[in-house]
Amino acid sequence: MTEAMERPFSECRFYAFFSYSVPDDEGWNQWVSCFKDELFYSLPSRLRGIKLPPIHLCGDDPLVSGVLNERLEDNVRDSFSLFLFVHDNYLDSKWCLKELEYFRKHFGEDGFRYRLYVIAMSKDAIDTLTSRDAWKTICPFEGQLWMPFYQLAKPNRPVPIYSGDDNSAEGKRRVVSNAFWEAFVEIREGLADKIRQAATRSKQLVAPAPTEDSATVRIYIESNERQETYWESLGKQVTKSWDQLIASEHVEPSLYVRPTGLPMNEINSRPYLDDADGVVLLWDKKTSESLLAQITMVEGKLRGRTAAPCIIAYLMEPGGKPPEANRVSNWQVLKFEPDGQGGLHIADQDGTALVIFLTKVLERKRQRLLAGTEEPK
Repeated sequence: MTEAMERPFSECRFYAFFSYSVPDDEGWNQWVSCFKDELFYSLPSRLRGIKLPPIHLCGDDPLVSGVLNERLEDNVRDSFSLFLFVHDNYLDSKWCLKELEYFRKHFGEDGFRYRLYVIAMSKDAIDTLTSRDAWKTICPFEGQLWMPFYQLAKPNRPVPIYSGDDNSAEGKRRVVSNAFWEAFVEIREGLADKIRQAATRSKQLVAPAPTEDSATVRIYIESNERQETYWESLGKQVTKSWDQLIASEHVEPSLYVRPTGLPMNEINSRPYLDDADGVVLLWDKKTSESLLAQITMVEGKLRGRTAAPCIIAYLMEPGGKPPEANRVSNWQVLKFEPDGQGGLHIADQDGTALVIFLTKVLERKRQRLLAGTEEPK
């Protein structure tokens, strides 16, 4: 095993080195930078008790003296892991190839096995890269693993990190898309496990990993059939109201809401919904009996001293009538209206009720955090 692989985690200056071409980041709405944001916001709560150094991103450490090659090699050597972000411009970057060479020099084959994360933003780009002689010369394995982060229908476009690919807002406030989140969590959890193991070997303070991000509030929103087009619009409404609530409550440390689409068939496959801080079911074309059956199913998955708050989102048709019932099985019904752009917004008369729902979510989250565990009792 190489010296770099055996180095104590506490001696690493960076826990990840991001190797990418700047035009690929700029050309896809700061995609790599937003990936960094999501790792920065969510990884620390998976490693409570372990002090994390920063991520090295291009431009974070401008060279003011010395030799560029030497500084670049030092930064790669002093990083715990290497992330490659592959799109068209990566293929033309000599510096990206040089970074990979430095990684192999210091981390050897074990580094490629355990500490290299290849993020494919484009299928054509990753296929081209892995077929090149230069790649085969550096990479010791013919079957080096890489993670697809491109759209299946448009394989040369990266999956949007945020719903609607809205990258204009502050990263920690955005609604993360399902397509990105599911693949991202696999990488995040793998990296967290490796850092935890390295910290344990070097006798660095380690606390048990939490079962859910301690700073993240997860609200599941049903996303079945045609309704799957609405959960992101609902998520944006929830996030907007949440931000207003957090600001008025002066919540410290900050808690960030993560609306997440959840198909009903996935609820069927889960024994419990222990990671839910709140649940939203959609009332669209369902009969009252069908909706009641789904409520019963969800309530059977919720555990803990205090069950997660739940509401029903009634999807209004243009010019349609509101539902006669304000509650179904003690679940409050909130009305959401078309916004004229294919999305939804909370009806004016129900805006306060949405804030009350989120206030209950906040209180439950605070109680769980004060108890020192995210596990139900």
